[in-house]
Amino acid sequence: PSFKDIFVLPLNPTAENLAYYLLHEVCPKELKGMGVIVHKVVLWETENCYAEVDLDPKDAEVIASYK
Repeated sequence: PSFKDIFVLPLNPTAENLAYYLLHEVCPKELKGMGVIVHKVVLWETENCYAEVDLDPKDAEVIASYK
């Protein structure tokens, strides 16, 4: 059997918080230096319900987090 490290989300695991965490923490870390900036995350909870988070990809702070 394989085991994986436990990940504890530092926020309440709502769809909104998960989308925010992906956009502001995971994407910049995983895509750093690749020339790609993720500016929107849409996380669907059900067929009719979703959370959407976006940011300005031209913002200097955002650009710096991806370099």
